Amino acid sequence: MATVSVRLPWSNNPGPYALPHLGWVATNPAYQRQGKAKELIDWVIQEYVAKDLKAAAVSLGTALEHPWLRKTYQKLGFDEVETVRKFPDHQTVYLVKVLDEARYVKAKSIVSKNH
Repeated sequence: MATVSVRLPWSNNPGPYALPHLGWVATNPAYQRQGKAKELIDWVIQEYVAKDLKAAAVSLGTALEHPWLRKTYQKLGFDEVETVRKFPDHQTVYLVKVLDEARYVKAKSIVSKNH
C-alpha cells in the first residue's frame, strides 16, 4: 500500500545530514488519500528511528514544486531546514523532525565546532 525507505548516515547512500533520512515515500495509487503513508511514516519514526536507532532527529526531502507534500510533512512535525538545487528541473526542500531536543541541540553544537 505504501513504502518508506530509511537512508542511514553511515551507509553508502546517506541523507544530507548526519541523521537517518526518509529517502523514499510512496503510496500505491489505489490507496492514496487514505493516510497509509502518514501511518507508515509515523510507525517507522517511532519504532525504528526513535526506538531502535535512538536518533535525536530524522530528515526528509521533497521538491519545492510540490508544496502540498511540504505541508503534509509539516503536519507530521517536520520543520524546514534548507532549500537546495541538486537538479536543474527542481529544488529540494529538506525538513527535520526533532525527536529529542536536548540531544539534537548537543549534536548540532558538536558538529558546528568541528567545522
